[in-house]
Amino acid sequence: GFDITVMDSDPSNGPIIDGCGSFQYMIRSTAQSSETTNGLTGALAPGNWEVVSTTSNANQTATATFTATTLTLSTSAAVFSSGSAFGVTADLQFATAGELSFDYDFNGVDDGFDDALIVLDFEGNVVTTVLDTDAPATGSATLTIETGYTLMVELSDDGFQPFAGAFASELVLSNFSFTGGDLLGLDFETCWGIVNAEDKTPPAVVTEVEDVNLLCVDLDANTLTTLPANISKCYEVFSNNRSATASGQIGAVAGTTVAGTMAPQLRARLLAGGLTPLLPTFTDGCTDRIRVCVNDVVAYNAIDPLCEDVILTRTFTATEIAVCPTAAGEANESVTSSFRIIFNRPTLEDLDVSAV
Repeated sequence: GFDITVMDSDPSNGPIIDGCGSFQYMIRSTAQSSETTNGLTGALAPGNWEVVSTTSNANQTATATFTATTLTLSTSAAVFSSGSAFGVTADLQFATAGELSFDYDFNGVDDGFDDALIVLDFEGNVVTTVLDTDAPATGSATLTIETGYTLMVELSDDGFQPFAGAFASELVLSNFSFTGGDLLGLDFETCWGIVNAEDKTPPAVVTEVEDVNLLCVDLDANTLTTLPANISKCYEVFSNNRSATASGQIGAVAGTTVAGTMAPQLRARLLAGGLTPLLPTFTDGCTDRIRVCVNDVVAYNAIDPLCEDVILTRTFTATEIAVCPTAAGEANESVTSSFRIIFNRPTLEDLDVSAV
């Protein structure tokens, strides 16, 4: 019976949080009908507006005045030059979707200097600009409102008042009408708050590699311990299908190695007897890429190292390349996946007799 909307990059998918950060959420009843409110009552009541007035000295006046039908923003100065710029804003955030209409009248007495602005603003982005002028202007506006939209009305004064003591710059909004949701008497009011989305999980190990058996003559061609120090033993993989698709890399899916991030010398040592590198698969839902570093530990038979099996343990350590801000001192743990390459001493069964 309730609709939950997170105001992230994609509000259309409702309660799903897209990415990390701080987002406003809205909760409202879905049992709604359409109801029209006229004047500054209901959702448009003066108590729902946030007014901010900024002045720099006692000669400046910046006010927002409400009546039952009008909102008037006014700026004036008692002397010709009153100092720095000043002004007043009135903001109204909508808790329900609907349609808003109103008339506006800006007297523009300080033509070329004082500015009047009316916009719909959503998460810092302008949706619609109704009025943006320093000249006299009148008109009407009808706007489609989505949950979470903010109507911002602003009057900015440049601080030099050629009509000091005689006239004030005024922006008047009137004939308000809002058609939106009604809760049908349910014991619930539309509410909102802030959700902080952080990445708290390490990468996931999706597939691991089974142990491999090779002949001991293959040891030098497979171990990483003899690689030069300037050869990186790390590479990157795409964390999820979204990041893989966005890369433009043909055939890329979650866990795919990012082209150009694995050194050719490293690739050659990771083949483990096959034609392509033998790698575990790591994924993650909150970051785009994962950094994977590889380490080998080779164990010889202490009594007869040249004649017994050699065991190479290969460990892959996956760490997120973080894109999400986290609380101070917190970081997601890395994950590891290991397998063994067992280099066996040859026997007669390993001889290829097909050419005899």
